[in-house]
Amino acid sequence: MGLTGAGGGILAVPVLVAGMHWSMQQATPVAFIKSDASQFI
Repeated sequence: MGLTGAGGGILAVPVLVAGMHWSMQQATPVAFIKSDASQFI
């Protein structure tokens, strides 16, 4: 996800849902937290 920049949040949700078998309710906040945290790096 580091290669995708700010757009990584859009790609993170389907990856978490398909790859880790998470529900949309679990994957969405994680993707937003990842996007927010990456702006400080």
